[in-house]
Amino acid sequence: MVSVKEVAREVSVLVPKLMMSMKSERFLKNSVTTHQQMITIMQINTIGPCKISKVADKMGVSAPTMTGLIDRLQRMEYVERFRDKKDRRIIFVKVTRKGAKLVQQLKEIIQRRWEVILGYLTVGERTAYANILRKIISALSKHEN
Repeated sequence: MVSVKEVAREVSVLVPKLMMSMKSERFLKNSVTTHQQMITIMQINTIGPCKISKVADKMGVSAPTMTGLIDRLQRMEYVERFRDKKDRRIIFVKVTRKGAKLVQQLKEIIQRRWEVILGYLTVGERTAYANILRKIISALSKHEN
């Protein structure tokens, strides 16, 4: 039987390799220039209009780092900032129409990429992989709280 420690050691090597393989791929050449910007706009799209600090917390980065990412995305017209109607000091961020279109394109490209990758697995392996990912995500969300 393989121990949790042995599997954790192997996974700690394999997951970064997987992430780097996916990251090295240029999803859309002339739109979002970095992987971090792609993840940021997709996160904002998922959350919906929110404070920049909420996006920073979700992504595990500092508020100044997120502000810089938002600045760049805003210059590209993928997101926009707006003030709270009740408290003008509070600033929110949301995805623009152009940004929503980009997010849809990214989702389609990512899905096509995964279709190719998962094509190397058997039906049973694909099912098991999806089930395991769901369990890992569930465990991670419980661990966060």
